[in-house]
Amino acid sequence: MADLLLAVRARELRLDGSPEAVVRALSERPSHSNSALFELGASKLSLGHSSEAREVQQSLAELPDADDPLPRICRLLLGAWLSTTFGRTAQTDSLVFQALGVADQYNLISVFSDNGPEITTRIAALGAPSLPAIAGTVLRQAAGRTHTPVHSMPTDPLTEREMEVLVLPPTRFSNRELAARYFVSVNTITSHMAQNYRKLKVTNRNEAIKRANEFRLLE
Repeated sequence: MADLLLAVRARELRLDGSPEAVVRALSERPSHSNSALFELGASKLSLGHSSEAREVQQSLAELPDADDPLPRICRLLLGAWLSTTFGRTAQTDSLVFQALGVADQYNLISVFSDNGPEITTRIAALGAPSLPAIAGTVLRQAAGRTHTPVHSMPTDPLTEREMEVLVLPPTRFSNRELAARYFVSVNTITSHMAQNYRKLKVTNRNEAIKRANEFRLLE
């Protein structure tokens, strides 16, 4: 959960135009999760540090889950971005096409717009007729996504149990049902939910779900 929140924070900083802050944060608190490493590599590319980004790509390839769909797409997209910096457009297009093929098989979309405009612009340039069907969905999502300002992210991180409770509201469990699920009192669940509302700056479950989706905490 800590790695997830760290990666979300890093992505927001990078897309907000502060890649140097991402590199600094991930240097102070190293993470070997796929998402955090991807953000480190993307930030180094944004700063023009291609050789260091290549090292990060190699680290992604050495993760235990490197061949799972999402880590594989991240590695392909980082490779595509690297190829672009070296002017290897044919290799870039090949890697993007491979990433879209994996995404089409597993219906993975957000990873492309999470990468930023560099990759989605390249997808648009390739031309829809030659691409997997999911490419159109990726481009529509990228066009319609509004960027959440980094300053609106929770400054007080949610605890592991608060995150667990936050994940469940979309299923519409009652507080009593949540209490039974976690073998705690209803008052304890109510306290966790109250803390979630305070940290997310909302007043009810629907707003909490919406805000959590904006931060992509429920993905």
